[in-house]
Amino acid sequence: MKKKYYLIVYALSFAFFLAVGLMQKTPGYMDASYYYATGRQLASGEGATEPFIWNYLNDPKAIPTPAFTYWMPLSALLAAFGMWITNSDSFLAARLPFVMLAALIPCLTVYFVSKVTTRKIYFGLAAVFGLLSGSYLPYLSITESFTPFFVLGAIFLLIAGRVLEIENPKKIMGFQYLALGAIAGLMHLTRADGILWLGGGFLVVMFVWLQRGKTVGNLKQSTIELTLIIAGYLLVMSGWFLRNRVLFGSIFPEGSNLAIWFTRYDDLFMYPARSLTFSRMVETGLSNILRVRARACLTNLETLIGVAGNVVLLPFMVIGAWKEHKKALTRLFLVMLSMLFLLMAIIFPFAGYRGGFFHSISAFQVYLWMLAIIGIETMVHWSVRKLKWVETKARTLFVVVLILGIAGMTAISYINKVQPASGTWDLDYSNYRLLADELQKLSGSSDFRVMINDSPGYFSATHKEAIQLSSGTIQDILELTNRYDIDYLIVDKDVPESLRSLYDAPGDQAEYSLVEEFGSYLIYNQE
Repeated sequence: MKKKYYLIVYALSFAFFLAVGLMQKTPGYMDASYYYATGRQLASGEGATEPFIWNYLNDPKAIPTPAFTYWMPLSALLAAFGMWITNSDSFLAARLPFVMLAALIPCLTVYFVSKVTTRKIYFGLAAVFGLLSGSYLPYLSITESFTPFFVLGAIFLLIAGRVLEIENPKKIMGFQYLALGAIAGLMHLTRADGILWLGGGFLVVMFVWLQRGKTVGNLKQSTIELTLIIAGYLLVMSGWFLRNRVLFGSIFPEGSNLAIWFTRYDDLFMYPARSLTFSRMVETGLSNILRVRARACLTNLETLIGVAGNVVLLPFMVIGAWKEHKKALTRLFLVMLSMLFLLMAIIFPFAGYRGGFFHSISAFQVYLWMLAIIGIETMVHWSVRKLKWVETKARTLFVVVLILGIAGMTAISYINKVQPASGTWDLDYSNYRLLADELQKLSGSSDFRVMINDSPGYFSATHKEAIQLSSGTIQDILELTNRYDIDYLIVDKDVPESLRSLYDAPGDQAEYSLVEEFGSYLIYNQE
């Protein structure tokens, strides 16, 4: 397809994502609030700091605390860039780079499809896939990791495809290998599981080595290519590792490995985090450990079918993958997808089924849409051969039905999540501001700290310091209250099970006194 058409697709896509995103006036939930808040800190010159604490895995010493000890920084850097170039700290300014990146998704989808067909009807279908994007639409124009992962994953597979399909495998494609490493580094800088894509770079080198033949000379050549990938990765990540080394004494923050020992999702907010150990996990019993991982497998499979496969596209994706399974790039794709599935089901099951797999699989989505179009064309040929359909009419029928199908699923997903008519998406932000105003009246001061169920969201909305409601006992909460000089404990319906009595039986408990019921919140302070 000609360059001018890509420019047209990009311009239309930018307008579409901007228009859709304007119905979401606030981040809407914790992850997006976190990247917006930390991006705002960076843009305002406050540095990589968090004026809130949202987990206790690295045992934060005080407020503010160093940022990005659990989540990675690239989305916050993008948000900061948007605020810096517009000289504004608004959410609209922060999301501008995300809208710009989201507009690349239809273009990348069209480009991938142009490598397997010249039919313009499929170029249009590819653009529609990238625009509507199914369950991902509510997340592509906000401050989240979905959009950079979408784009970076597609670019990684694009470059990998060029390397794997080179006619003369004896040639070292230095720039391409360096680029693969750099893209893997950017993906790691976006999400912790992005390091999987460095492994993807290693797989590319291995596939090329197998194509060349397993000789000592070819092994030396592959070693050079592997070195280039590592060099590209370190080119991006070395500054990050150095920062961590200076702040924490190691290239990874303290506590970043504790997620392996979770026995429930709420362990993410456990205090003290030192209780998260291998022995504690083992004590839950083998049957429970296996049950949790079986549940994660099932949930991730549902995500694969319903989100990545958009339900209606999944059969065509499977057909396309089968038709392309002999190609090295499709094999790389299938191996990496399997690795991600196992990582999010076996090693990190709680992160996996609570949204981690949903986030991470976005990197494969553009390639999946390409496979779907290959599958559609395969079914068109089958219908002509077996059912005696007219080819052009069969192709048009498949395309129209699938556009209607994905449009319907996208609309349902967007409306259910965002609920633009009722403003549900922005409700928490409004409530946090009202709550802060009420607390200011109660305290007679604007200088107070709270413990609340979404500390990044509360800080983003109010600019007031907060810490996360721990999933520990009431005694642990008391320790946190004293340690971080917390004035008010805020409880709502999403309180952790260990603290359920504070919400279900409101009133004075332990050393806490019920101050006020304000809307859906119960306000406590320490006696």
